[in-house]
Amino acid sequence: MNLFYNYFWDASFPLFLLEGADNKKFLQGQTTADILGVRDGGLLRTCWLSPVGRLKALLEIRLVGETISFIVLGGNIDEVIDGFDKVIFPADKVNIRASKEIRRLQKINYNESWKVTPVEWLLPSAELPNDFEKLKPASKEMTQEWSLIQGLPYDLFEIDGNSNPLELGLSDLIDFDKGCYLGQETLAKIKNIGRLKCQLRYFKSQRILRKGDSLNISSIDINEKQNVGIVVASKTFGSSSSIGLALIKRKYCICEEIDLNDELGVLKLNKPIGYNDLII
Repeated sequence: MNLFYNYFWDASFPLFLLEGADNKKFLQGQTTADILGVRDGGLLRTCWLSPVGRLKALLEIRLVGETISFIVLGGNIDEVIDGFDKVIFPADKVNIRASKEIRRLQKINYNESWKVTPVEWLLPSAELPNDFEKLKPASKEMTQEWSLIQGLPYDLFEIDGNSNPLELGLSDLIDFDKGCYLGQETLAKIKNIGRLKCQLRYFKSQRILRKGDSLNISSIDINEKQNVGIVVASKTFGSSSSIGLALIKRKYCICEEIDLNDELGVLKLNKPIGYNDLII
């Protein structure tokens, strides 16, 4: 595995505009961030949840004047737009429309979370900003590797709507003090309980593990297996090793190594660089 620096992630995303006098109020009730506190021109990341608090999409937002621009950084674009359209009533002063595609650049860094490294939105024909001129575009393989190490829900690690954002280390994208929003009640209950059923972990394995694989260890009864988690993303190296992300059950999250059954060998675990713990 290559630890690479002096590279940037270069990707294109469809851009959407949320226009109208009530656009900030609308998005305030649909996402986990305090949209009313967004400063003009700044980038903000926020989660769009299901009514029961499961992560359905990760949005990146920019406010310019009275218009909110956003991209779907992770999740199903059509589902987001359709979901927004369904809750905009005729009396609401809000309109969503598709705009031109944008080019998104982000510095790759192994010392900082993906949530804080520099990001630029550009028109496809625009020149590179000064901060990116001396950097090289990362290959798809390099970007995949970096995103797994970061725990970034993109590409190999797809948002499937089965986990809450706290389990995925996205608690820093949630404002627990703002007003009501979709999925708030569930997240508030989890925060009050103070523990999660599982947490996202980055793994290394000397065996091939694939998305959906169940991770098991021996139980007291040698004829049974005890499940410790499930693989949610994986990238293979050669013919015999892999890295990826797994949702690990709470009691095993403190483990740095887990000896698996079925000749799968030892699984080495680390907290993803971009993982943010739930702070009570």
